[in-house]
Amino acid sequence: EPSSAAEQLAAVSDGALVDILSPNYIDDEGVAWSYVRYGGVIGYTLTSGYETGDWPTTPSSEAGQAIIDAAFTHLGIPYVWGGSDPDGFDCSGFTWWVLSEDLGYGVPREMEGQMSTGMPVSRADLEPGDVVYFQNTYQRGVSHVGFYLGDGLFVCAEFVEIVIAAGVFVIGDFF
Repeated sequence: EPSSAAEQLAAVSDGALVDILSPNYIDDEGVAWSYVRYGGVIGYTLTSGYETGDWPTTPSSEAGQAIIDAAFTHLGIPYVWGGSDPDGFDCSGFTWWVLSEDLGYGVPREMEGQMSTGMPVSRADLEPGDVVYFQNTYQRGVSHVGFYLGDGLFVCAEFVEIVIAAGVFVIGDFF
């Protein structure tokens, strides 16, 4: 969670370019933050004074962009086991909400059902907005899901809140 009292991870010099991964996170005090990448560091910075940046890669479809935009509206929502609404999400509850409630695609709530509604995509062909599945994260087999952002980044409900993370994809194909 961004905070003026948090430890500084890096100093960004005047005129330096940062990748804005998620603009305009508003904290409890009404302060606007952006989730950014600068060199090898990913973290929050105050939004004021920065121009809008680009996603890590540009989705090749309007649908991919719509998925990313909808997913980013939920950044910071707490993780809740079995959660499937904006009071708290688990990983498949988050993907279900974005696809079904935000965008009207009508996918099943459970991850196994979501996996059966897509079309396999090889790792090399992943595009921003694609749904990605992971195996052996906390139990054997497919056990986690999120949305691919590009550049090895994905957004998902992890064990604290909705976050952007860099991941090692552990299964060969995604849906």
